[in-house]
Amino acid sequence: MTDYRKMYFQLAAQVADAVDILLKAQHVESTIMMTSSGQRGK
Repeated sequence: MTDYRKMYFQLAAQVADAVDILLKAQHVESTIMMTSSGQRGK
């Protein structure tokens, strides 16, 4: 019999990892945008 509970938690962990990666990428992008816009004003 398939263990759906185990599958659910494995999938939830993968989703959490994906969200973490996206949030880190968004943070890096916003940092780059702030840095580049700050340099234009000089």
